[in-house]
Amino acid sequence: MERKSYKISLGGVVASLCLLMMFLTAIFPPFSIVVPMFTGMLIGVVAEEANRKWALVTYAAVSVLCLFMTPSCESTMLFIMFFGYYPVIKGLLDKLKPAPIRWIVKLVCFNVPVVLCYWIIANLFGIYDMWSDFDFLGKYLIPGLLLLANFMFLMYDYTLGSVAIMYEKWFRPTYLSSHKK
Repeated sequence: MERKSYKISLGGVVASLCLLMMFLTAIFPPFSIVVPMFTGMLIGVVAEEANRKWALVTYAAVSVLCLFMTPSCESTMLFIMFFGYYPVIKGLLDKLKPAPIRWIVKLVCFNVPVVLCYWIIANLFGIYDMWSDFDFLGKYLIPGLLLLANFMFLMYDYTLGSVAIMYEKWFRPTYLSSHKK
């Protein structure tokens, strides 16, 4: 029973931290893309400490609450459509062989939700003016932004892997040794 209560409490604490971070996008709007990335990393902690099932439950709870509580439509959609669950499935994707197939699958797993996310924001939420500041770029705007987004995703994937290794080697042994007493 102790292990189940630990999973529930961990999920609750991480969910509250995720909601707090997502709510901060109202105070710091320039971080509307960075905040969902960090909140996804917190969901990754639940996957590491509990399991993928609990991480997905935490992700679902945060996603539903974000719809009602967070002011940034873009942050909420990015979290729901990609950054919230990607740290949970990254371990599975990293096991794919050969490496070119793994990277193609990862890029598809990124591009499809992100393009869908911005399509939803523009068409269903009626936010068309997000591109108006970039009219001078003309027909190169969307391909250029998508190329930049893919580069940022590759950096995010690498950083996520590095943070996971650092968590395993630095934080987790310290935490476990202090609780064995």
